[in-house]
Formats: sequence, structure tokens, C-alpha cells
Amino acid sequence: MTAVPALPPSDGRPDLLVLRAIKLGDALVAVPALHALRRAFPGHRITLATTAWLAPVVELLPVDVHLAQHGLDHPIAASAGAVDVAVNLHGAGPESSDLVAALGARRVIGHADPTHGYEGPEWPDDVHERERWADLLTWHGIPADPDEVAIARPAAPSAAPGAAVVHIGAFHGARHWPTDRFAAVVRGLRERGLDVVLTGGADDVERATAVAQSAGLPPEAVLAGALELQAFAGVIASASLVVTVDTGAAHLASAYGIPSVVVFGPAPPEAWGPPASGPHVVLTDASVRRGDVFAEDPDPALLAVGVDDVLAAVDSPPSLRREPAEGSSVASRRTCPARRERPVFEAANIRDWIGLPVVDETEDKIGTLESIYYDTATSDPAFGAVTTGLPGFQKLLFVPLVGAAVAPKHLLVTFPKKLVKDAPTIPTDGELEASTEPVLYEHYGLQYQTGSNGERRLGRR
Repeated sequence: MTAVPALPPSDGRPDLLVLRAIKLGDALVAVPALHALRRAFPGHRITLATTAWLAPVVELLPVDVHLAQHGLDHPIAASAGAVDVAVNLHGAGPESSDLVAALGARRVIGHADPTHGYEGPEWPDDVHERERWADLLTWHGIPADPDEVAIARPAAPSAAPGAAVVHIGAFHGARHWPTDRFAAVVRGLRERGLDVVLTGGADDVERATAVAQSAGLPPEAVLAGALELQAFAGVIASASLVVTVDTGAAHLASAYGIPSVVVFGPAPPEAWGPPASGPHVVLTDASVRRGDVFAEDPDPALLAVGVDDVLAAVDSPPSLRREPAEGSSVASRRTCPARRERPVFEAANIRDWIGLPVVDETEDKIGTLESIYYDTATSDPAFGAVTTGLPGFQKLLFVPLVGAAVAPKHLLVTFPKKLVKDAPTIPTDGELEASTEPVLYEHYGLQYQTGSNGERRLGRR
């Protein structure tokens, strides 16, 4: 997909234009909102107004047209009235609001803009960027899931299929983890039997070459500066592991579900970190964070992360939260898939997990446990009623508790999220009808039998 200089003539569909004119990571945290817009406006031609150099990745997003928009210093190149729906996913300040208002769209989706008379929610502080834009659309009646981060895979084969990718690059020095530490991590990965490649931009070639020489990597393992953006995405999509600082590489690993270890410096992971449902580990020390993303020297929160911390995260069993190296103040958050021996809960205490998350065996969150349905013949817990969906669009679905396991902060069930999501549902204030019980059992491949006198099988407590 080529970035066009102006909105093309109509192809017969109404136009929906999204403003998000920043960098790679910024574009990728808007992906959940783009998915929601695609579902809500299936008959519209969707245009993303963003930076021209992102064209190879924009081609992988759920949009139809890439309109070149170099920041906010020039108008959006679309005739007034040509756009049916305009969406401001850039910000809530006067610069972006003025550009969106100038489009003269029939409908504007954005945060509250009293200057131009557009309704919307107030700008929220201290929220994750994915949640910010998903919540914005939900406020406007468009359900969005902030964890829906997947993008299309490049069609071309990867330049390094199955490799462990160590991404050296970052736009500013505040995110430059020392090259000697990268080199030590590379040596550690190779000792663990992994093939390693180094990625980064054209400005990172010197740093990547230094890492390769120190770690004993051959020159062909240095891919920094050698890949156009879509080829870079392809390398991440086929990787066995990604080790990176908080950059676009981390967001691509999230988009493709690739296990990653992400070292955070000036930016807080609470605002920019990977989805909690994915196979990712975040390492940082917030207590020393300076927070200047444009500084030329590394942020102390970044420097607080050592080589042992990164390799410990790589080595840790995916079912466990790995503690940082002994004596380190680095905080670690692991969200990797898990399989484990299941502790058996007692019927008397399963209700203690009401209000906590329900996850499947990959620790993908299904929803929140709302209540327990018991087998009327045995009084054993049989199904959990789980609240799912966005506020205002929530429903209850049902998952069997056979083989379920409890952990301090969630209930793990043995049925995959996709199967559970396709199960019969009821409104959050509804009741499970007797006629739905056999359908529910059949959905999960379980045998259904009423009581000896024909009484129903399940009772809520």
C-alpha cells in the first residue's frame, strides 16, 4: 500500500477517515480501535491519515487507504464534506481537533471538543493507550477490545524464520540499553541453542555491529538497516523470541503473539506495555524512572535492568512469574501461557473466586466469575457464569468447572477461550432457562441427564 498525498476520489462507498499521525508503536496501539471501526462500518472505505514512512505496515492494518499525514502542521488533504465519519485517534488538543473539524464530516468521533461542539468523553489520564482509544469508541457506541492487537502477516517469507530477534534500535538515547549488555544477552541466548539476529534502523547499524562483534555473531546476523518495514515485521512474526526495549518491535511482538522480553525506560509499561494476555515479560525499575523520552542518555529505569534479569525472564517457566536476579530492584511482569498441575478446589470455597478473572489454559482472559451453578444431584460446582464484554454490552456465558484450577488471583478452566465465547449466553440480569441446559452440555461435549423426577440439572447459588 502506497501512502497517497490526498484522499482519492470516492469509490462509491462513504469515507471514514482516522487521524493517527505518529510513529510505528503509536500506530500499533491504535489497532484495537481500527478493528472495532472496521466491524462497525463495514460499508465504509476506511482511510488512515498517518506518517508516510509507515506505509509497509499500514498495508497490514484493517484499513483501505493510507493518506500521508506528516504530523499536525498541515491540513488533512481531503475536501471539506468528502468524509462521512472522522475519527480523532491522535489526541484531544486544538491542533488535531482543528484538523478533524475542518473535514466537515457528518459524524465526528473523538474526545470532548467544546470548541467545535463535538460530544465525547473527557480525556483520561493514567490509562493504557490501547484502552484510551478502545474506551473512546465504546463511549461512542462502538464496542472495542483493547487486547485485539493482531495484524496481518506479510506475504513474503521471513529473512530469519525461527530466530531469536534482539532489537537494538530506539529513536532516542533515553531507550538505548548499553551495547555490552545486549552482547551478553546474545551470548546467553546462543548458549541456550538459539539462532540470533540483530535488528534496528539505519541509525542503529553501528551499535548492532558492535554487539555482533562482541557476541561473536557473523556479519550476516546483523539485519539492522537492511530491512524495509514490512520485512522487519515478517522477521518479528516468525521469531521464536524477541528481546527489545520499548519500541515498535515490542508492539509487533504483541501483534503477532511472539514471546518477548521488553525492557522499559522512560515510558511506563502501564501506558505502553504489552497485553496482559500475551506471552510477554516487562522489566523496569519505576522507582528511578526519569521519564524524559527525548533525552539523549539512557533513562535510569532502563539501566536498572541487568543482563541476568533478561536471561532470567527468558529461562523462567512460562507458567510462573519470574523474579528478577537476586538483589535487583527491577520489577518483572510475566504474562506467558501456562499449563500446570491443577490443585483441586473444594465445593465450599470455589465461591471465593467470584469477582476474579477466569482464564483458559493459555492464561487468555475469558471474563470475570459472576456466580456458580451447581449440579443439583451431587451439589458439586458444575459451571461458572462468567461476565464478558465491554461496559454497556456485557453478557453472561457459561464454562464447565470440570478440571478447573484455582490460583490466588484467577480461576483457570480447561476449555479454550474460543469455545467458551461461542457457548450460549444470557443477559447479565437474566436466568439460565431449563431448555438451555442440554444445549450447554452438548456445546462442550458433556453428557446431560435430568434428575430422576425430571428436575433440572443446574442450580445457581
